Amino acid sequence: MKLPWYLRQKPAVALIAGLGGVFTVVHLACAQPWAAGPPAPQLGGDFTWWSALAGSADGSRLVGALAAEYFSYYYSGFNPAPIYISTNAGASWTPTSCPVDMWQAVAASADGTKLVAVARGFDGGYGGTGLIYDSTDSGATWTCAVRADNWSSVASSSDGAKLVATSYYSGGEGLIYTSSDFGASWATTSAPRNDWVSVASSADGTKLVAVTDISYDGISNRLTLAQVYRSTDSGATWTQSSVSSNNWTCVGCSADGSRLVAATSGYYGAGGIYISQDSGASWNRTSAPSNSWLALACSADATTLVAAAANGGFRRSIPGHIYVSNDGGLTWTTGSPAANWTALFSSADGYRVTATDPQGRLFTLPYLGPWKVADATDNDWNSVACSADGTKVVAAASGFAGNYLYNSTNGGASWATGIAPSNVSWSCLASPSKGTRLVAAASASTNAYGGPIYVSTNAGASWTPTPAPNRVWGSVATSSDGTALLAASPENAQRGTGWGQVYLSSNAGAAWRPAPVPLDAWSSVACSSDGTKLLAASHYSGSGAAYDGAMFSSTNSGATWTQIAWADDWSALASSADGANLVAATEWNGDGLIYTSADGGATWTQTAWADDWYSVSSSADGINLVAATSYGSLVISTNSGATWAFSDPPAGTWSAVAASADGTHLVAVSSDGLIATLQIPASDPSLPPSPRLTIGRSGVNPVLSWLVPSTSFVLQQSSNLAFLNWVDVTNLPTLNLSNLHYGLTLDAPSGRGFYRLKQQ
Repeated sequence: MKLPWYLRQKPAVALIAGLGGVFTVVHLACAQPWAAGPPAPQLGGDFTWWSALAGSADGSRLVGALAAEYFSYYYSGFNPAPIYISTNAGASWTPTSCPVDMWQAVAASADGTKLVAVARGFDGGYGGTGLIYDSTDSGATWTCAVRADNWSSVASSSDGAKLVATSYYSGGEGLIYTSSDFGASWATTSAPRNDWVSVASSADGTKLVAVTDISYDGISNRLTLAQVYRSTDSGATWTQSSVSSNNWTCVGCSADGSRLVAATSGYYGAGGIYISQDSGASWNRTSAPSNSWLALACSADATTLVAAAANGGFRRSIPGHIYVSNDGGLTWTTGSPAANWTALFSSADGYRVTATDPQGRLFTLPYLGPWKVADATDNDWNSVACSADGTKVVAAASGFAGNYLYNSTNGGASWATGIAPSNVSWSCLASPSKGTRLVAAASASTNAYGGPIYVSTNAGASWTPTPAPNRVWGSVATSSDGTALLAASPENAQRGTGWGQVYLSSNAGAAWRPAPVPLDAWSSVACSSDGTKLLAASHYSGSGAAYDGAMFSSTNSGATWTQIAWADDWSALASSADGANLVAATEWNGDGLIYTSADGGATWTQTAWADDWYSVSSSADGINLVAATSYGSLVISTNSGATWAFSDPPAGTWSAVAASADGTHLVAVSSDGLIATLQIPASDPSLPPSPRLTIGRSGVNPVLSWLVPSTSFVLQQSSNLAFLNWVDVTNLPTLNLSNLHYGLTLDAPSGRGFYRLKQQ
């Protein structure tokens, strides 16, 4: 089952009884998908994205290295770019005074005030300086350490004093350097010359772990098999770990250095994620799937692991998902959009995660918006429809996890698979008012270009084929009782042999006939509740055909049709129950706008803004509308399209949306594997989980401690759980930089005492 990212925690409560110290910690269930952050800052005409991220222990302060790529008619390349900082967990960014360069990696102290950045050298056309810069004032000023190399990675102790940096063998020295004076001076370590690609450090900087990939000596001979090395004396000496050779890509380390995690790309090995619980002496492979792992991050206790993968096995060019483990690698879940991930950062408690991709997008965990993510199988969802009351929902999937039709009877909260063929590529769905009679169409079937149309009379529990011809079906619509059906195809069943058609059925799919409209690349259809008023629109191909990008309407159940509107790249249509209020969307190949009509298509009004609109849906009265773009936006209108507002959805590539008759219940599906629902008005967002409280003793005094939280909490105490008499503890906790835990020594209790962390 697909679960986005579950953190199961309840408010942490510690019970202390006498000197023995009895305590209980329970975890609160809090399901959060990813949220979309601001795009990377733009630099002139360059295409920019974040190449490296680091941050403070609580995740509030971030440092990011920007990459800038330029394109011309003849060639492309990279330009030097600046380093930015954020003081609000990535919501906004400010450039620093650090010189522009080809930045490869960044690191930060636990409080985010001490920063270090390393640049690529002149390797592979990057043209960087290969210098190291450090800052001790949150990036306000920077100092250059005169040490040029082709740097690959850098890590910092929690106080920022001890630093370690690795360099590539190709175009560099292939060595490991350390600094014990905040980066003012650097010295080589005894680590062997190799192609070092990643390094991590414990909080006190004494325990280090570094990995190499498979490199070549320039004469097409393999230099060495990739290895994992560890140091327990701040880099003075290094020991090769016993883990098998692999093409290692990235490594992480717990605050105390006892738990290590390393990932491989899979090009020359198994493509897995490995963990060590004894500072690297021994290693075990986790249950993470075989993949080309690009980046990883871990919480301070290495309980929460986050890893970014390329999709499709070992091919980095295919976008992949981010996987999360909340049990130290025993189990993994994924709920992120698909991307070619470039950087990954986790706060000390593992709750706040930031990820970036080459499109300049930034994604964060947790998502605290109004949409709820359903418990549904991870798949390439491409269509969705729902009943008038929004309780019965059907969704179509055609992708990496199979071709299935799923149905829900609780508004999309949970899903079950219907009995439908899995050898066809389901492409479009429609639901009448009651949600009992459904229609589903496919774009292809086994060994055939073009698919069938099926109907269901039991809300999707089972499906029956209709005699409709096999076509590349792209859209279907139905009357409120499910008797009048309308289906559109952008092209013939034989690839490249002709344009598509519009087909009609007046007996719930028992028989079909072609509509008297021209052959065209029909993209979308809509239908009034009584089935008399029909609408069909087509894509624009630029072929010069007479009806290229046309829109037609019928007011007599499809007997005759009239061309309306103008030529455009129409992508989606929706109609009110009476067929008077219409909404039509276009893609980038056209003008990328949304249009509405209040007179059945006689006249149209431009609304919204230019975007790549993929799907629209309308309430029965045509007042409440929802639209989706291919770039992850879900927008809502409550006044027939006069104005539109962003709905703050989870990050996803949304492919289809559906609305209940009153427009208060919305369902959206994405090709990234997400199904999300929104109830209007929306409920309050979930609160973040409380940190886990642990208890120890210092003599006769109990000691409470907890990981540095990514949100603000206050410690409270009570003498009786039966009464709401919690009071704040006035003693301030102290931060232990060696394990990134806050700690507080309590007075020896004379009786029972209860403690909890409450969000501020």
